[in-house]
Amino acid sequence: MLTRAGSVPGGARFRDARWEIGILMIAGVSQLGSLTREELRSAFQRVQENAGCAGSDGVTIGRFGGRLERELDQIWEQLIAGQYRPMPLLEIQVEKKNGSTETRDLMIPSVRDRVLQTAVARQLSRVWEEEFLDVSYGYRPGRGVDSAVARVQQWRDRGYSFVVEADISGYFDHVDHTLLLAEYAERETSREYDPLVKAWVRAEEWDGTRIKPLRRGIPQGSPLSPVLANLFLTDFDTEMAQRACRMVRYADDFVLLCRSRSEGEEVLAATEKWMVSRKLELKAAKTGIRTFFEGFTFLGVYFHGDQAFRPWKSGKTQGRVRFMAKPMPARLVAQYMAPKGATEMEEAFADAGYRQVAPGSEYLADRPAGGDPVAFLYVTEQGAKVRKSADRFLVEKDGRVILDLPYHKLESVLVFGGVQVTSQALAEMLEKRITLSFFSRTGRYRGSAVAPLGNDVQLRMAQYALSIDGAAALPLARRLVAAKIRNCRLVLARYAERAPEKGPAPLDRLADIAARAETAETLEMLLGLEGAAARLYFTQAMMYQTSEFGWPGRVKHPSTDPINAMLSLAYTLLWQELAGILEGLGLDPASGFFHQPDFGRRSLALDLVESFRHPCGDRLVLTMLNRKMFAADDFYEGPGKAIFLNGEAIRQFLEAYEAWMIQKPAKGISFREATRRQGEAFVRHLQKKAEWEPYIWMEEDEECSTSSVTI
Repeated sequence: MLTRAGSVPGGARFRDARWEIGILMIAGVSQLGSLTREELRSAFQRVQENAGCAGSDGVTIGRFGGRLERELDQIWEQLIAGQYRPMPLLEIQVEKKNGSTETRDLMIPSVRDRVLQTAVARQLSRVWEEEFLDVSYGYRPGRGVDSAVARVQQWRDRGYSFVVEADISGYFDHVDHTLLLAEYAERETSREYDPLVKAWVRAEEWDGTRIKPLRRGIPQGSPLSPVLANLFLTDFDTEMAQRACRMVRYADDFVLLCRSRSEGEEVLAATEKWMVSRKLELKAAKTGIRTFFEGFTFLGVYFHGDQAFRPWKSGKTQGRVRFMAKPMPARLVAQYMAPKGATEMEEAFADAGYRQVAPGSEYLADRPAGGDPVAFLYVTEQGAKVRKSADRFLVEKDGRVILDLPYHKLESVLVFGGVQVTSQALAEMLEKRITLSFFSRTGRYRGSAVAPLGNDVQLRMAQYALSIDGAAALPLARRLVAAKIRNCRLVLARYAERAPEKGPAPLDRLADIAARAETAETLEMLLGLEGAAARLYFTQAMMYQTSEFGWPGRVKHPSTDPINAMLSLAYTLLWQELAGILEGLGLDPASGFFHQPDFGRRSLALDLVESFRHPCGDRLVLTMLNRKMFAADDFYEGPGKAIFLNGEAIRQFLEAYEAWMIQKPAKGISFREATRRQGEAFVRHLQKKAEWEPYIWMEEDEECSTSSVTI
């Protein structure tokens, strides 16, 4: 889905723009990965051996097994069509020990979901087994409690007599979903199961009366939970392996063996610091430094001196069930089993004549009958490959063609993360002057492959002359900064009219700064005026956003909060588009008139994007924020405390961005057409055919001023 609430920016107007330009988001139509029918059948046998109760849909293992082939057929078809949706987890509370007042919350998937999770868990276990360190003994082939106990004894005999005994407080219940999915996202080898793993991590639960989202934690009772539990603690294993201690870990139970108490204190402090960084904490009552002489218990075994005592187990040890939610009503079960409805964007594509079919067919989408083919192609599916075939580009994954389209009017291809482009496809893009841009999975721009600049050397000479002629560049820079400030003033005036309770906007002060910009004597003065206006603007503009996110002020390089991360991504996409337009017109995007030349900087593209930032980029982000399209768990923290949208959220962002750029109001032009016209106008200026004027956003030119934009 594009949004959690609200609709696609532009709504019906996007349908009016469909003949102007199109977009195909390759976002993983199939959820099948590399699973086979035989693996699903084998997974059911494992689920059957483990027994267990029915899930929230009330279907027991016996009932599922009685119609096994039909059930497997349904799972298979839903995966192929990308329509699989897990049922809510069934809530159960059991005593931690027989007769105990403490309870453990279990979250039980439906039998159907347990079968699929078991199959995927087996695949992930095989993929990740080589990454897991030797210190980990839980839920791994050929390892178990006995081998963990033997390892503790081995380190004891080698002189590690001090033991840091620790207990993570409610580990399975407190794992942070954003951090877990970020850890998962680092494993390129397992990306084929992205949609499934995300759906299972961010599951819903059924408590017998209502469905609610699982905000955090790994559900105990899920076949996938053990492998995810090990994955989340892999960084902790690595951290401890670099220290002088020796660790033995079984799932969330671990001991750290040291040669001295001071070493133990250092290791314990490092452990507490790591846990805090992962939003976990140690249980104080069960954490401390002990010796083998004092004795301690680990994995139910009591270690004392050079002995290890195992308790004699007899009779019932498991606590009884305190609470089990009743199954969901049939009407709710039917809603989860029914195919997902089309989003507004999908309906718009359908209206425009694009068709979407199952993977393996020749086309994922085709151009509108009698219309132009897609002009912008975004490929976000990890592991996909773009290749050339005759006069078409194919996007393939796992031997299946998931996109086949002609490229004779394709303008730009943008690939995100682990997407391959063959040398033949790249050569064809260069030959046809199609810009190929590379982004990280998080949306950070890496670079572009572009065709050589045009043959009009006189045009570029005029551009370079302007860049080094301060007297000629200053008037253009004045116009640019004044236009940017006027645009931000128009945006604030629009929002202030709709939300007067937020207080008066600093419109007069901004008008004064814009007027001063028109007479600034140096570029340095312009930069100062631009900065002053930006501070006034953002302070007021972010009062109009109603999301859960706070605004710390404009922060970039890197962005350390969700709102700034979204703004930076919007600006990057705009800037990249303008750079491609300028290159297509035969200009050098690196030679500007306001932004100074710098290594790797596309200064002219940065110049021309300035007047689009507030009316286009900022309004898009404010619209998405006010429609609650993104939540906190759609972001994760990367190196240097940089905040990024995760993979699925980036897809949603790109869809919204594209719809925003191509919407064509009744009395105006789309933002994409406006950026193109800016590039063409600058060419005419260099050719001395007309004076260049920066883009000015006029509210009355846009239907966006109607109720389609949420304040």
